Amino acid sequence: MSDWITSLDRTTRLTTLLTLLLVLGSLFTVEYRDQAPENLHSLQARAFLQGRLDIDRPQQDVAIHDGRYFVPFPPFPALLLLPAEAVGLHLDTRLPAILLAVIAVLAFGSLARGLGLDRPTVVWLALGFFGGTAYWLALRQSHEVWFFSHVVAVAAVLLALRETLGARRGWLIGLLLGAAFLTRQLSIYLAIFVVVTLWRDGARPGRGRQVLAFAAAFLPWVAAYLAFNAARFGSPLDTGYADLALEGFVAERVAAHGIFDPAYVVFNAVYLFLQGPHLEFAGGLLPRGFDPFGTSLIYASPLVLVALRARGRPVCRWAAWLAVGLATLHMLGYYNNGWVQQNAQRFTLDFLPLVMVLVMAGAPRVPRGWLRGLVWYALAWNTLALVVFPLGRHLHTM
Repeated sequence: MSDWITSLDRTTRLTTLLTLLLVLGSLFTVEYRDQAPENLHSLQARAFLQGRLDIDRPQQDVAIHDGRYFVPFPPFPALLLLPAEAVGLHLDTRLPAILLAVIAVLAFGSLARGLGLDRPTVVWLALGFFGGTAYWLALRQSHEVWFFSHVVAVAAVLLALRETLGARRGWLIGLLLGAAFLTRQLSIYLAIFVVVTLWRDGARPGRGRQVLAFAAAFLPWVAAYLAFNAARFGSPLDTGYADLALEGFVAERVAAHGIFDPAYVVFNAVYLFLQGPHLEFAGGLLPRGFDPFGTSLIYASPLVLVALRARGRPVCRWAAWLAVGLATLHMLGYYNNGWVQQNAQRFTLDFLPLVMVLVMAGAPRVPRGWLRGLVWYALAWNTLALVVFPLGRHLHTM
């Protein structure tokens, strides 16, 4: 293990250390809810071991279909938990999330170095992504089903992007992106960038084989998900989201407009692109937190704007923007925007790793002082949202 660590370059080790300090610091200040329900992915893993697709009890965010309780979310995170569940080890999912965070940081550093960035820039961009976006929120809340899914998907996507822009082994990219898709469905749009890059930048005699190898490894994941849906809900395209046991305003929304509808676009677009930091006072004289619908990506994580300075192969660059744009359009029509969340738009994690590739391509064209300022800004808001306010609430209740 020590030989493996010492073989890493100094940038990667420093990035990993800084990020782990950030992560561990946030976990020690988290408002851990002792009575929180068990992670649905753990229950799904247990059901798989019992030869069942449904779980044995109702819980928040289950789908109720034909009187049975199903986990509507894609099952790859549950598969990751299978070995632990098989030996009776019921993990707090924050523990595997930390391991996945380390893997994600290493993949990010390797990806950035492979694109020719110098070591200080790699460290600042890593801090900007892992500490200045919704990723920190996802890791902090990774004992919950939605956030653990994000942590799993980001690690898989970063590994897939590293391979796409590195060794370009199509079969491995297909397996990694397939795992991401079977965790967060909108990861499927990243296949556009993968196919275009493999075709455009691959070795000319073998690029067709690379694309075919990617398809051969990726499409079975898609087929497995469709079969999984059909086995649970009777249709390959029925994810079970329409059977969610919703309450409050989200139940009213879905009753009026369904799961997807253009009626949701304005609300979601404002929170995705325009909404600034909105502190909530909850009737008191001191702020208690942020608007639970979050802060827009532009206000919370302006580092992403560096992607507009990206240069490189035009075809691959526009393939990346096309993938990001389609994922964005998809989420704009959804009945919620990731609520509940703090100072972030967590759904953006479905495409942010690819945006960060564009940021890496644009970083050399931006003064280093500006990069650092953008990162410090994002870190400050996230620290306020995820450390200061939770700690203040904890002390207030002591």
